[in-house]
Amino acid sequence: MDAKKIANILAVILVLVYLAWSFTNEPTQVVTNSKVDTQETKSLVKERNQKGVERTQEEMGRAISSSAENNGWDITKFKSNTLIAEKVENENSISVTVIFDNSSFSLSPENKELYTILSDSLR
Repeated sequence: MDAKKIANILAVILVLVYLAWSFTNEPTQVVTNSKVDTQETKSLVKERNQKGVERTQEEMGRAISSSAENNGWDITKFKSNTLIAEKVENENSISVTVIFDNSSFSLSPENKELYTILSDSLR
């Protein structure tokens, strides 16, 4: 085999290893980046629960998706508890990872606009 074929095979192997790793590992750094937001969100959802409104994780994901989409964000489901929110404004692209469970969500990187939209819709 010549060097070019070996380099191509190694490149394909590296891409496959990266994809396998990225789909099997939870991005734990995302959750720790916005602990304050998660605590605040849990208290908002707790208020809802005290009013007799409880959500499953799936319902929370649908509520997040719907609220974001209604405010101009494109939503892509990445995992059962992870969404990617994207928005294009004046040639600038914004991408935010939203990790959630049935009682909270966190954003990485932090985005005040999306946080406000989601917090207001979950009240």
